This record gives sequence, C-alpha cells and structure tokens, in this order.
Amino acid sequence: MADQPEPEPRPFTEILAEVESGFLATDLSARLHGVVEAVRNQGKPGALSVTLKVTPISGTRDSVQISAAVREKRPEPERAPSHFFVTRSGDLSRKHPSQMTDPALGGEE
Repeated sequence: MADQPEPEPRPFTEILAEVESGFLATDLSARLHGVVEAVRNQGKPGALSVTLKVTPISGTRDSVQISAAVREKRPEPERAPSHFFVTRSGDLSRKHPSQMTDPALGGEE
C-alpha cells in the first residue's frame, strides 16, 4: 500500500468566516477600516490583532471550541501642552505670578 499524501488543511479564511457565525469576520472588517482611517488621518502606525483560543470540549476528542479576542490600537492625535506658572504657594496659574496688571485694562491687581 503506497503512502497517501496528507490532505490539504481547510483554508483559514473559510474557518474564520464561520467563527461566531460570521460576526467575527464582520467585526474585524469594521475594526480594520477604523484603524486604517485613524492611521491615514494621524500619519502614525496602528494595529489590529486577533487571538483565537482553541479549547477542547470535555468528554470528547473530536470537538473543540474556538473563542476570539480582538485588540485594536488606533493612533491618537497629539495634544498640545499648556504652559502654567507655579506660584509661591505651589499653585498653578496661567498668569505670571510677578507680572503687574493694569486695572484700567480690566486686569486684577
């Protein structure tokens, strides 16, 4: 009897399309679109990762359960810093603590 070649595994994309009755693939498409848009807008890298956990179903050797975890990292816009002065008492102020103000201009003394 000649050795028969191993059958080709079922394509991953076909299996992925059936996980969570297809909802995972739909969710991944939407999330990838969002990451791509954020990367395009921010000019910074982003990421989308999927972890598939394969767990045996107790009491049987021919059944498994597949559960998915999805993580996305969208680039964030940089936020502008704000300059504050530190007063003698340690508080923060937008006004320089030793700058004089003119009451005629509506400033406080």
